Amino acid sequence: AEVSLLYPESSHHPELAPYGKPPESRSAVLKTLLHCRLNALGPVEEKQLQQDFDLPAEEISAALIALQNDGIAIQTNLGQSTMYWCERRLLARIHRYSRQRRRQRVKPVSPQAYMRFMARWHGLEEPAAGPNTLSQTLSLLEGWQAPLTAWDGFLLPARIQVFEPTALDMAVISGDYAWARPARETVLRTQQDADAAAGDGQRAELRRANRILFCRRYRLSAWWQPTAPAARLSTPAAQLADLLQEHGAMFGDDLGRESRLLDSQLEAALGELVAYGLVTADSVSALRSLQRTEVEKRRQKRWQRRGFAAGSISGRWSLLPFSNSGDASAALVGSDLLDYFCRVLLRRYGVVFRVLLARETGLPPWRYLLHYFRRLEDRGEVQGGRFVDGFSGEQFALPEAAGLLRQTRHAADQDSNIVINGCDPLNLAGILTPDAKVPARVGNRLWWRNGRLLACRIGAEVRRIDTSGNIKDSQLEQWLGVVRTLQDRTGA
Repeated sequence: AEVSLLYPESSHHPELAPYGKPPESRSAVLKTLLHCRLNALGPVEEKQLQQDFDLPAEEISAALIALQNDGIAIQTNLGQSTMYWCERRLLARIHRYSRQRRRQRVKPVSPQAYMRFMARWHGLEEPAAGPNTLSQTLSLLEGWQAPLTAWDGFLLPARIQVFEPTALDMAVISGDYAWARPARETVLRTQQDADAAAGDGQRAELRRANRILFCRRYRLSAWWQPTAPAARLSTPAAQLADLLQEHGAMFGDDLGRESRLLDSQLEAALGELVAYGLVTADSVSALRSLQRTEVEKRRQKRWQRRGFAAGSISGRWSLLPFSNSGDASAALVGSDLLDYFCRVLLRRYGVVFRVLLARETGLPPWRYLLHYFRRLEDRGEVQGGRFVDGFSGEQFALPEAAGLLRQTRHAADQDSNIVINGCDPLNLAGILTPDAKVPARVGNRLWWRNGRLLACRIGAEVRRIDTSGNIKDSQLEQWLGVVRTLQDRTGA
């Protein structure tokens, strides 16, 4: 009956009696037959379907669009310029089978080989040099949180052959990058809260150990976390916040003149705003000026009295966009923030899996990232598979990272020694290795040789991880600094 309705001039030999209910319309018949054909053929061009059915192109196109509107058929280019039609569930099954074949071709490497890859990926073996080196390094470390002393003294100098703190200032002044302390507390500035805070004597203070991050200026809102318990601003800090809210970005001298605060009060109020993650400045030197020691402050005051120095607070300060939203992860679904976070992690680690993100903060839940990593894999932008042995869950890698990882696996050991700061994202002791974790503090060090952890320095103590006896005390002093006490892996 369907064929007779679709081809009324056709004849049948021998004659067959119609079976079942008569079809409703010609378009419904064509949709049914096209659906069956797509199930049998897989991806097929529209002109091929036109030749198979021997019907006008307009009629075939209308039926295919109707199937697409019903969620049955889908258009795809399969990486080519020509568009193909395919049944949706069949195409999903094809993608699933091809993804499984691609993942099966991946040969995993040991955690030790992956650590050697990470050292090369971050340029720790051969620090880079050139005009764009700082921008590339900040791209690797975008969103990573560490104290400013770690940024200036360890993270950037370890990856850049010749690093000058003024270069970091220029990167921020130019507007390409910005620094911020991620907000962890929602600020309520009612009179009742202010009175309660004054009675408790609780004030946030800016310390050298406070962590900051660097990211693209237009991506500052992605790292904003305004969902922690409430806190209270002091009266000077609230006054500065009101001035910045009213006038916009202001220089430190202007803030002091408008607020009529003493230099010490101005520094304390700005430090409180920075500690709460409410303000940023257009230079890193502004933050350095707030973190000066008392000796440095007295020295600068002596120079000021002699007329050789400017104001004590440098840089132009501005409020960060503040939002009192509840669940920030719910807003990530269907937005470009997931794409941003996934690409930040891929740039930082090359190969990404769940365990590797144990020290990351400010990220959405792994279930959201995993869903988008799969989308990137379906697009062909990343590769999935088992890249690092010994870890469960799905793993994803950039194509160039997968190639470098294969080279690292086949390359012979070159007796490469690197020392990593405790605040470095490559501080993966206890994550990639079965050893105890090393706290993420500026004074801690980790000594790696060919991807294997030999010793670590925690505060003033140096612990031997390699108990083979091949490490001399002179080598520990060379790589980890002055040694007071030596402990083996068990702490004996």
